[in-house]
Amino acid sequence: MLKIPPILHHDVSAVITKEKKTLFQMTEVFGSVVHVMFPHLVRKNVQAFRDVLVRHRLTGSIMYAVKANKSASMLEALRGLPCGVDVSSFYELCHVLAHGFIGDAIGISGPLKDRR
Repeated sequence: MLKIPPILHHDVSAVITKEKKTLFQMTEVFGSVVHVMFPHLVRKNVQAFRDVLVRHRLTGSIMYAVKANKSASMLEALRGLPCGVDVSSFYELCHVLAHGFIGDAIGISGPLKDRR
């Protein structure tokens, strides 16, 4: 079987390498998966996407899928960037509104929308 190694940003790799024992201890303490957030990297990714759009003279919007990661730290990192958020539930809509996203910065997708 072919094994393809993950491509990790050096900050992520450093945390995995330096804090491996702590990460495993956290999963034992919490009894579940632990999500480690890197908000500064999502900011870099948005800018990289924006650079591609500008370089190739493309129109389009960059939308962060809240469904994939509802972390408040990610929403805070995205606020003020040339990026919107995509929500697929009333709860997600309330969440992004509470973090300062309004109007055209919010996309709504997914099936079966709540009337609210």
